[in-house]
Amino acid sequence: MPKFLTLLSFFVVIVLAQLFTPKNAFAACSYTATPSIITDPDYRNSMTITTSSECSSFITATNHKVILYPQSAQNNVGLYANYFNIVHDVQPTDEHTITASINLFQGSIGRNNLGAWYAKVCAATQVSDCGGDPSSNPNVVALASFEVQQQGGSTVQLEPVIQELELGETPQVLLINANPGNAYLFWWEGDHFSVQEATVPSSSNTPISLNPGDDGDRFKKIGEKKICATVKNGRSISLGTAGLTCSYSTTFTYRAVKITRQPTCLINPSQPTVQDNISFTATNLPKNSNFRLDSINSGTTTTIADNLNSGPNGQIFQMVVGKGISEGYSATLKLYDQNGNEACPATQFTVQKYQGPRPTTVVPTATTLNCSGSSCSKATGDPCDVQAGVTGGGISTSVGCIPTDPSVLVKSLVKVAAGIGGGIALLLMIFGAIQWIISGGNPDNLKRAQDQFVNAAIGLLFLLLAIMLLRVIGVDILQIPGFKP
Repeated sequence: MPKFLTLLSFFVVIVLAQLFTPKNAFAACSYTATPSIITDPDYRNSMTITTSSECSSFITATNHKVILYPQSAQNNVGLYANYFNIVHDVQPTDEHTITASINLFQGSIGRNNLGAWYAKVCAATQVSDCGGDPSSNPNVVALASFEVQQQGGSTVQLEPVIQELELGETPQVLLINANPGNAYLFWWEGDHFSVQEATVPSSSNTPISLNPGDDGDRFKKIGEKKICATVKNGRSISLGTAGLTCSYSTTFTYRAVKITRQPTCLINPSQPTVQDNISFTATNLPKNSNFRLDSINSGTTTTIADNLNSGPNGQIFQMVVGKGISEGYSATLKLYDQNGNEACPATQFTVQKYQGPRPTTVVPTATTLNCSGSSCSKATGDPCDVQAGVTGGGISTSVGCIPTDPSVLVKSLVKVAAGIGGGIALLLMIFGAIQWIISGGNPDNLKRAQDQFVNAAIGLLFLLLAIMLLRVIGVDILQIPGFKP
């Protein structure tokens, strides 16, 4: 009975704790920030945060703290200190509305952190009680999203020119919608020292070659590499990456195998909206050749540019239409060579409604592996080195590097099987020898130990004979790859 009462009391305590533990008010409510899109990064005006009608989040006649910060800093408690100067003590208009005067010009915070932001409303008296994860802080009573855009509007996006690269190739990116003349900083994720500065050319669809931190080894290792970018705004690159926010990012994948590329045409961004500058990219074209770009809309063909030269890299970058084009506008782009043949598959786009900032997407590149020999495979997965000093030859898996050459694979399987079988036989022989030693002259124990040892030795002998037999059959009869001497 006492045990039952103890368990019952424990259960009651848990229930009461759940009932009286403070909950996040904003968890089941929706919140809206007005303006939701700020097209001036030096914005100095008011912002109103409203709750959905079913929620009464704000306490009238009580000061609330309105804190603004980039969403990229939300999970890093240390970064909150950088944005505490955008804190405003205001009283709500009513239970559903609160308005604060904000200043993104102070410290150039708006210019340095373009993109998605949060407006957090906190009912605590101390700023220190408003930090941490908003979803687990009972003092946070509202959380609304808004966007800070570059001067004149539109959201900058970072996209790779070619996403899959061979070892040693220099990566290139496009800064979509970036204002010409603006300076940006680039760095590889995880590199805390090397930063590259680049200025957006007069045409923002001109590619930027990346080389921050290239110490001669940066582009010679297989795998995925993430590049980050942000607006420079007067910051010196000698300070390294300390304090920089990864406002825009994209990834490149380096592969150890030879990549045979086909001519590829893309729209940038891949899903344009009414606020985007739409450009056309063609890669892997014949070098130093002229091309014509046509646009087909509602059956009408218009030549966008003639005599586009692919240059020494076999690439073309051409602006198609600026931002502000109507929603639903659709067109098909075709690139023709000097003989009137299509240089790459036609590309089509439809302008969509703008729905706020979106994460940078990786643009896939149409590639095929050069598998004329036996050193590579069309199997999916990252290449790996089967032998030290020999590049490639295998596919990386959860159990290690699996060879793609059939002969190497068979040799590896036989070697593993022989090793396992020989190891088991050796252990059994050792176990039999130990039993023999400790048998103490007992005839039964001695006989059992001798049988154990002899059987293990016979098993090892059979294993060696089986391997020899397989090699004879594989070489002389079946000619199985991997058994050839």
